[in-house]
Amino acid sequence: MYVSALTMMRRWVVGGLMLCATQSALAEQPIAAMHNIPTVTRLVQQFMGLEYALIAAVPNDNEVGALLADDFEMRLGIMPNNPIPRVQWLANMREQSASNARITQMAVHDYANVAVVSFVIQRNPAMKSAMDMAVVDVWQKTGDTWKLAVRYASPVSLSVPQSDKHY
Repeated sequence: MYVSALTMMRRWVVGGLMLCATQSALAEQPIAAMHNIPTVTRLVQQFMGLEYALIAAVPNDNEVGALLADDFEMRLGIMPNNPIPRVQWLANMREQSASNARITQMAVHDYANVAVVSFVIQRNPAMKSAMDMAVVDVWQKTGDTWKLAVRYASPVSLSVPQSDKHY
């Protein structure tokens, strides 16, 4: 099919104008609005599900047993030399009722059969006395099953320290 040079030129001009209109519309949007949509990766989605399943399973020995390694322990930033063994951690979790906890700021680093998962957990967002915790969980994969091997946790500071470094 033969297309005249004038028709081709019109198509290019119309296409160029449409591109300019699109670019100017994007430029008018505030920068903050363009960066507020978090991207949830497949791994974050998977481990977010595992973390919430762990919270929900705490009251049930069989369910929580399927998610925790036999030698699970937790280490706190304020006393790193004193690990909290699995039995004591479960007793503490059952006392605290974390059923309405909220997990935010999750990142997952996958190393084949080990995943390092970091996040902030708000135990009870409605209670002002409940302190947010920064958590790093190390999950081990055996076959198709992930089990939590160790948890590191430390209170989140309410003030942000100033740094002279600019990255």
